[in-house]
Amino acid sequence: MSKIVDTDEAWSFFEKMENAYFRPAQSPKALPGNYIQALEALVESEKEKLVISDERDEAIRTKSQISRTREASAMGKLSVATRKNRELTERLGESVKHATITAVKNATVKEYKFAPLRRWCRENKVEAKEVPDIRYGHVKSWPAESWLQVYGINLKSLFAAKVFTRN
Repeated sequence: MSKIVDTDEAWSFFEKMENAYFRPAQSPKALPGNYIQALEALVESEKEKLVISDERDEAIRTKSQISRTREASAMGKLSVATRKNRELTERLGESVKHATITAVKNATVKEYKFAPLRRWCRENKVEAKEVPDIRYGHVKSWPAESWLQVYGINLKSLFAAKVFTRN
């Protein structure tokens, strides 16, 4: 059986050689007949290599550009989401700039009165922010400086870790 396969392969090879030599127009890769044809075939081959190389380089550039665009888009979306998160946190009265009594109470598990905070704000001519509250409609969110002066609570150390872990 192996002799038959070898013989078939040999005949197939000889047929290809005959076709290339006797019928160059019909064979897919005709051998050049003279020096000029050989040079033309070489130039054509080099042109094909350049075209393939240019197409590969363009594909790499396009892929890189798409990757950079996706990354920039993702970073932009992340930045917007982070800003919205901080804004919502501030509106809820839990930020490093202002905090409601309820937010500080939940974070420290201690009771606080609003009167000393209000007094400090009046004496220092600082306004407390109004923030929405489910129970009362809206409540006062007292400035970080008032919390620090009145109760010795640093809102940055109290809420900063909480804000960064949410992002």
